[in-house]
Amino acid sequence: MFCRTCGTDRILVDDYRDGSADVMQLCQGIDTPPAFDLAGSDLVLSFGASLAESWWSLPLAAGARGSEAGSDARWIQADVRMSRSAAGADQWIPVHPGTYGTLALGIAYLILKEGLYDADTVSRHVLGWEDWTGDDGIMHAGFRTLALRHGPPDMVAARTGVPPRTLAGLAKSFGTARRPVAVWDHAVSWRAGGLSDALAIHALNILVGGLNRPGGVLIQPTLPLSGEHMPGTLSAGGPELSNAALTSTTWPSEEGADASPSPQVLFLYQSNPVASNPNADEVRRALSKIPLVVSFSPFLDQTARHADLILPDHVYLERWQDAPSPSTVPFPVWGIVQPVTPPIHDTRATGDVMLDLIARLDGSNSAAGRFSSVERMVRARGQALAGAHRGSAFVEPIRREELRQLEERGWWLPHGEEENSYWDSMLAAGGWFDPFYDYHDRSGASRHPDGKVWIFPAEARRRLGDSGESLAEGFLPIRTGPVQDDHAKNPYPLQMVPFRVQTLASGGTPLMPWLLENLGVLTGNRWETWIEVNPETATEHEILQGQRVRVESRVGAFEAAVKVFPGAQPGVINVPYGLHTSVSGWGNPRGSNPLRAVGKSVDPVTGLPDWYSTRVRLVPV
Repeated sequence: MFCRTCGTDRILVDDYRDGSADVMQLCQGIDTPPAFDLAGSDLVLSFGASLAESWWSLPLAAGARGSEAGSDARWIQADVRMSRSAAGADQWIPVHPGTYGTLALGIAYLILKEGLYDADTVSRHVLGWEDWTGDDGIMHAGFRTLALRHGPPDMVAARTGVPPRTLAGLAKSFGTARRPVAVWDHAVSWRAGGLSDALAIHALNILVGGLNRPGGVLIQPTLPLSGEHMPGTLSAGGPELSNAALTSTTWPSEEGADASPSPQVLFLYQSNPVASNPNADEVRRALSKIPLVVSFSPFLDQTARHADLILPDHVYLERWQDAPSPSTVPFPVWGIVQPVTPPIHDTRATGDVMLDLIARLDGSNSAAGRFSSVERMVRARGQALAGAHRGSAFVEPIRREELRQLEERGWWLPHGEEENSYWDSMLAAGGWFDPFYDYHDRSGASRHPDGKVWIFPAEARRRLGDSGESLAEGFLPIRTGPVQDDHAKNPYPLQMVPFRVQTLASGGTPLMPWLLENLGVLTGNRWETWIEVNPETATEHEILQGQRVRVESRVGAFEAAVKVFPGAQPGVINVPYGLHTSVSGWGNPRGSNPLRAVGKSVDPVTGLPDWYSTRVRLVPV
């Protein structure tokens, strides 16, 4: 609303996409990330997804694994490191970095050989399964041919480090489960060629008929709101807003003839680019060129120190806001966040500041004129849900199942309350949700014009083939180079794997020093950035527990303490991301930014950051 009033479309946001929406668009014609029905699945196979650390919906994953789920579902974690997700799974399968897609292709091979796939669904609804002829008249190998050609267990085992026997057991478990689902996140897609890996993983869901069915891959229905009531949108008639990313790889923009004009005013809300960018000096120079920098940070973080004006926001315990569920949740949820304590300091909600500015700039003509505060805006959305004729305020599990079954049969019991009373009910419960999902709606499986699902579609093959990556046949997730590097000749012999732990996932850990005492749950680390090194690697490189080292790549370096950890794989160093942020007057962690070693690398196919292709060496400090 503010941008429309000012006539600008320059909104930069932190980009946390994991590329799954691209996979859904290519395969199913659906431009939204998948929603994984973890609670309905009897086998969850996670390819590096941080389901217990920094996933999109930690409560959903925790609830699906808890006693409330009431099932005997198995959780298998294929992961580069012994993460918290791996430690809590029924089985951890260590896998070499960058080989998640190869592992998926090996599983597909065995599922095909054993006939464990859903042949009826694949034959009727899937394209690209058999060999096919393109519009150019050229014959293309179908997925069946490709998987049998490139997925033999011995070859896959050599590249992934997963023994053939383990691979066979994994394929049998996935192929014989009643409702299996394969899950992935940034660990797969934030690397060069990551789209290929993600497509191979999603192919497993397609093979077992896991689209738009209980325990599988669903599409979250939209909230029954419209216009200015829809969270995160403008009412009709507004300008198209840019979704440029305020991330380490895209901001500040490069100078040159094609560069966008420098901004004259920059508002910073819940963003700290001086800390998140691998080149803090570059960000500081960019900020110094902007005539007016306004920070809404309630704390004096690294970027706020370079602002011309600080208008501190309330902290989360002091403000109103709504909390729509992330798209990975298989049904719409709208949560209400309300103050539990009055503001301690002279602060003001950023939303209230923006609404006030809109009123001053546009007066009564403003579309936001009806809302004098964020509280009123949230309340209006809640009241709008009262007339949705679906869903309910949050209820206990037994009532939730009752509501789902009623809506499944075409019934919905009116709540019998006026808008104000219904708002009070939602406020007391904490929000609104609708647990019903229409599994009979084919648009939940495909929105391509022909209603079919593509497995490794032609457009994906073209994009990956043009990327320059050394993938098998130009697009399959198997590197055609050597399986192992010659460490003796490689000046950067180690693979670096950044990761997020639960207490760092929000980016605000240094604001609460007590959290710094509980960082590495499995390793016991705290207060400073560390690297996890396998005992074999520590011996080979002559480094010791607790020693400080400099981690160097071709583009940058950072310092960290060594943690010798059997949960790390030989030849790999794992490093937590996020500890390098700091706030004056609070915790002073001895943190470093591992992205200094990553630099501005991006996957040319998806434009996503490339965090997981960085080779490094260790130099004692």
